[in-house]
Amino acid sequence: MAKPEKAGVRVRSRAYDIEDGAERRAEEYDKTHKGTIERDGGRVIVRYRDTDAGDICEMIYDGIGRLTVQRTGHGARRLVFEEGHTHRDIFSAPPYSIDMEVRTRSLSLSDDGGFRADIEYLLDIGGQARRMEYSVEILPPGRDKWK
Repeated sequence: MAKPEKAGVRVRSRAYDIEDGAERRAEEYDKTHKGTIERDGGRVIVRYRDTDAGDICEMIYDGIGRLTVQRTGHGARRLVFEEGHTHRDIFSAPPYSIDMEVRTRSLSLSDDGGFRADIEYLLDIGGQARRMEYSVEILPPGRDKWK
């Protein structure tokens, strides 16, 4: 396994609440974090600390179409993204644990020196549904500015 390299990690997301078949924009997030990227064959592992929540985030791309995002800290969550598939897990925010379902509508990945993942998915936590747009971009080596 290759040694982790320092990396800038930009995370952007938009959430849309779904009620009675209609969507309403709920929240937006656009933050840059310091992190690392590690490559092992086709696998890519990105780690960073979410400076707002204090959580440790780890993204693992398996090299064949599945991206797993895990957060540990104030609450534990594991989201598995695989286009056209639904994955179930538990959303943990102590003292609560709630059933969670993630249905990936689209997953686009590019690895051109940096790494980028664009995901659209439906998220259902305890019966509350949201449509999510999620993007993570890693700066390629030698580049110090975001486009």
